[in-house]
Amino acid sequence: MLNALIERAKQIKSADFQEQEESSLRVPHSRVIRHAGGRFLLMERNFNDIKSGKIGDYIRANRDKLFLDNIRTRFPELRGIPKNKIIAFDIETCGFAYRDPTVSIGFTTFGRELATKSGVLFARDYSEEGPVISYFLKMLEDYEVLITYNGTAFDLPRLDERAKLNGISLATNKYAPLTKALKCEHIDLYPLVKSRVRLPDRKLSTIEKLIFNFERIGGIPSARIPELYRRFVMEGDGKGNVEKIMQHNLFDTVTLKALLTYLCAA
Repeated sequence: MLNALIERAKQIKSADFQEQEESSLRVPHSRVIRHAGGRFLLMERNFNDIKSGKIGDYIRANRDKLFLDNIRTRFPELRGIPKNKIIAFDIETCGFAYRDPTVSIGFTTFGRELATKSGVLFARDYSEEGPVISYFLKMLEDYEVLITYNGTAFDLPRLDERAKLNGISLATNKYAPLTKALKCEHIDLYPLVKSRVRLPDRKLSTIEKLIFNFERIGGIPSARIPELYRRFVMEGDGKGNVEKIMQHNLFDTVTLKALLTYLCAA
C-alpha cells in the first residue's frame, strides 16, 4: 500500500509536464510537451541512434573511460555521486545580450554503458521560452552534477537571467550561477580543455576539429541560429531549419560527452 501511494505521488508530481501531443512541425523524434501553462517541442534520442560520425566513434572506442571510477578519479569532487545523477547541457540563444531569448536547451544524460538519452527542448516562439526554462529547471532537481562547456561565463548566468525575466523564481542574485539555487556541483569543461589544448576561440566546432579531427557537414553554424530562428518565429519561414537547429543543439551535447571522455582518458 505504501509503495503504491509513493508511486501515485510521483505520478501526480510529474503529470504537469508529461502531457503531450503531436507536433505540427513534424520534426522526427519530437513531441509537444505542456508545462507551466505553456507548450514547447521536445526531441529525445538514444545515444546509439544519433549519427555523430567521428565523435560518436570516439566515445564508443573509449567507453571504458566513462566508467564511474574513472570519472571520480579525474573529478574527485564527484565521489559519492551516482553516474545517473550527472547531466550535460548546452543552450542556443537569439544573441549574446541578456535581452535575447533562449531558443533551445540541449541535454545528455549518463547511465550504464552507452544506453543514455540526449534531448532538446525547443521554444517554437518567444512565448514558449518560459515553459522551456521552467521544465529544464524542474528536470535538474533530479541531478546533482551539471556538465557544461563555457557554462560559467555563458549558459548558467544566461539561464539565471532569462528565468527571472520570465517570472521563474530563483534563490540567487542577478549574476549568481544556478548551481547555488539548485545545489548542484558544476563542472565547466572549457578551462580544463584550454589547459591542455591551445584554442583560438571557445566554439565547440573548434574543439571538434582540433581534438577529434571532425567537421560538421550540412548543418547550421551556431552563428546563423539567431537569424534563422527570428525568421521562423516572425515570418513562419524556414520550418525545415527548426530540425537543423535542434540537431545542432543535440550534437553539441554529444560533443560534451566526448570531451568528458577525452578528459577522463588523461
